[in-house]
Amino acid sequence: MKFYNIHNLLKIRVENLELDHMLPYFSTNGISGDLDLTIKVGRFDVRPTHNRLGRFYLGENEIIEKRKFGSIQLKNMLGKTELNATSGYVRLRPFITLIEAIIGFKLLAKNHALVHSSCISKDGEGYLICAWHGTGKTMVTLKLVNEMGLDFLSDDMTIINDSGQAYCFPKDVKLSLPHAEEFELGKKVKLKLLLGKLVTHIPVIRRRLEITHITPITKVIRNSKIEKQCKICKIVMLQQARSEGVTEIDAAEVVRRLTLLDEWEKIFWVDHLFIPYAFSDQKFETQRLEEKERDILQSALKNVPCYEVRFRKYAYDHVKKLLMD
Repeated sequence: MKFYNIHNLLKIRVENLELDHMLPYFSTNGISGDLDLTIKVGRFDVRPTHNRLGRFYLGENEIIEKRKFGSIQLKNMLGKTELNATSGYVRLRPFITLIEAIIGFKLLAKNHALVHSSCISKDGEGYLICAWHGTGKTMVTLKLVNEMGLDFLSDDMTIINDSGQAYCFPKDVKLSLPHAEEFELGKKVKLKLLLGKLVTHIPVIRRRLEITHITPITKVIRNSKIEKQCKICKIVMLQQARSEGVTEIDAAEVVRRLTLLDEWEKIFWVDHLFIPYAFSDQKFETQRLEEKERDILQSALKNVPCYEVRFRKYAYDHVKKLLMD
């Protein structure tokens, strides 16, 4: 059994599941007070009082999905949430993204949003770097920490509140071959990631196998420092394009893109679990929660300078000049 305390906003207990790659910074020996989320891997049963809805079984603020490969149970999304699943379900579904989605929904109730953005800071001034997957956000973030001495808050997801304060969410960093070469991570890591690159060219295998290297930021950049929080002072949207340049854009456009990124990340679970769950819980409305997220982002980013950085191959020099000048 393990406990995680996310900035005193969410308190989580986990049984029979390893989340240290996802929530290492928030691990704690114990928690006082009520839990916001309990996650358990193990067996559970459908009760006679459950009502059937296709492959789902509904209770009061509760849903169970039963499949041949395993089952999942979700209870009380707007209260003390419980997430239970069998080991087969965890293996064959993107379970970590489900946990992230639930954490994101739970944070909205505390006037915080979990956004898909890296965050770095200097002397308390925070910079969000946002991009579509595979655009180079991780490389830019790590190089700014390594070469410019910026403090690290997160590489993939950042917590922000409606007053524009950013809080770290430092998952272990997911690296590919260019990262291993840039930061000289050793022959074994490079060989592993080279194999991973080769696998991506084999259509049948690449759908079932992804070879990556996940490690703490401190093992990539030895002298790096994780900063707990900062004030958002600039936002950078990376965009690969034919013509390079830097353009100031409206905060409203940044809010729109961040909201779209969040919807994309959650779309599998919205379709497969959250919409069916809403049949059991009249107060759980995904559309209303999305509006709440948009309101938080609009308030947080008000008067924050926002920029789009367009680049052909590498974004780092453009971003460094924008942030350091």
